[in-house]
Amino acid sequence: MHTGLFKSFVRHESMQRQRFDSVCSLLNMAGNNLSMRNRTKEAREMLLQCRDIWERKLPPDHKFLAINYNYMANTYSSDNLWDESMELYQKAVNIRLALPEAEWIKLVHAQYLNMAGIYVRTDRLDEAWKYTMLGRENAKKAFGEGTLFDAMYATHLPPHLPLVNELC
Repeated sequence: MHTGLFKSFVRHESMQRQRFDSVCSLLNMAGNNLSMRNRTKEAREMLLQCRDIWERKLPPDHKFLAINYNYMANTYSSDNLWDESMELYQKAVNIRLALPEAEWIKLVHAQYLNMAGIYVRTDRLDEAWKYTMLGRENAKKAFGEGTLFDAMYATHLPPHLPLVNELC
């Protein structure tokens, strides 16, 4: 009798966990989708709901939180809220770098590039250069030199830098 009750409880807990994961994942994806459509206020509401649940239910270094922090940072960046955005990008990077390399190697370069962009917009060019180079080195390691991911940094590097500065 007790064994059946225990199995039922475990099954119930497992179903609750799956529902919680599904709801949060949907909130996170919907928030990101709204952010890409520049509906940042609505996006932030969904992403904050997801973040509040995940921060209560998951360890602080869980990879799902890194995804959420990155999406939230994107919404703040879209609204020119640089400090808020930078803080969340950094939190996401810190979580990812603590994971096994295979889980972050193809993701972190884009966050470094986003961070470099914020530093450019806030006139902190030394920091922008640092994060551009971190992103490029990570992209080369993840995808190889001369790939699309390496090439996307070309507009940030000499000899294109004077042209980019002139256009700005």
